[in-house]
Amino acid sequence: MIQNRHCAKLQKIVLLRFPIENRLKKIRKEAPFAGIHVCPTSSNDVPDDQAVRLVILRSRDTYRRNNAKSDALKTVEDILNNRGTSPRIYRNMLAFVAPDLDKIGALQQEVKRFIAWNSIMSDKDDLNLDGNQVRETQNNLNRSNDIVEMRLKETYCWLLVPFIDQYEDMKTIQWEISDLGGGSDTIVTKASRKMLQGEQIITKWAPALLQMSLDDLLWRDTKDIQVKKLWEYLSTYCYLPRLSSYSVLEEAICSGLASDEYFGIAAAYSEEKSRYVDLKLNQTVFSFNQTDLLVKPAVAVEQKRKEERERAEAENANNGNQNGGHGTGTGTGDGTGTGNGTGTNNGGGSQHVINKHFYMSVKLDNTRVNRDINNYVQEIIQHLQAVDGANVELKFEVEVEAPNGIPSTTVRTVSENCRTLHVTDFGFDD
Repeated sequence: MIQNRHCAKLQKIVLLRFPIENRLKKIRKEAPFAGIHVCPTSSNDVPDDQAVRLVILRSRDTYRRNNAKSDALKTVEDILNNRGTSPRIYRNMLAFVAPDLDKIGALQQEVKRFIAWNSIMSDKDDLNLDGNQVRETQNNLNRSNDIVEMRLKETYCWLLVPFIDQYEDMKTIQWEISDLGGGSDTIVTKASRKMLQGEQIITKWAPALLQMSLDDLLWRDTKDIQVKKLWEYLSTYCYLPRLSSYSVLEEAICSGLASDEYFGIAAAYSEEKSRYVDLKLNQTVFSFNQTDLLVKPAVAVEQKRKEERERAEAENANNGNQNGGHGTGTGTGDGTGTGNGTGTNNGGGSQHVINKHFYMSVKLDNTRVNRDINNYVQEIIQHLQAVDGANVELKFEVEVEAPNGIPSTTVRTVSENCRTLHVTDFGFDD
């Protein structure tokens, strides 16, 4: 009877979709998505950038299985192709969740019931409800709220992911549509799990798969590709794998560079010398710049072999010059050699050991710290670590001069971070 009293009040609710969408807007971002966009009113509400985003459609944008004319498909195609009045660039960064046309009615009906109980609870004093009636109303309100949450997860069950079949039609966007089902997990959790299982989003990429994409599509007619351009391609074209973030590509490249099977990496290509600058292959690399070039493995191997030959020829020529004007002497029992050359110690005397200590100091460019340190490790420190018995100690020194003083908030943050990172020697002074 109490509910019947408030039927007139329910008629004043303009649209039921607002309570539904208000609940949806409580959804929070979860990995591996960089952003969640709930109920966009237009394509302009969804950013166009190089980050994977999940778009949860409005309650009016429903989908029915095998219905190519569903409202959901019209909406997702508009968002995928446009950002406001401009064409969308990074189309391979989007996925969508839509409500089921056949389930939305039950959700709306339960929302009506929830609004009714909520209205009664709000007006309990005006209605002069006694204690039992208040408890009954509260129980019904709680029960209805739980049912709405359950039906919301059941209703938003369609995952729509764009793709292009490179073997059929490289221009036509198709949709892989999956039923997420119900359950207690959030809509975002279910979408994430489904996409990860179907490799519609990738959080760890093997270098062999990266090389396959390069060979099949991206460097057929060239010897290299810039890392920045590669990431743009992966973010743009729906016939390529969808990586969750740039760091996934970064890790795949670093992993692949430890072998000579997949690719090399270089800072640039010198037209004058007809070779790649600072080419790395089959070695450990911790970081690189987006302006660097990935180089086909055969090309990188050939240049490395050529560099080795040139280095060997230069060493032979240098040794020939050194030995050309000096004789070679043979050491005696006291460990001293005769002649002007190098003596060999055949006796029991002590041999003088040279070059027992190495030191280096270099000023780093703070805009290229990662790359410079990596170069020093690979080109200098790695060779010294290989010396038998060598004890290599690395130190990192930082000097900051701030004529206007360092703000107290920065002092506090830096000090806390230093302690967290176990930096034993640090401080601020005047």
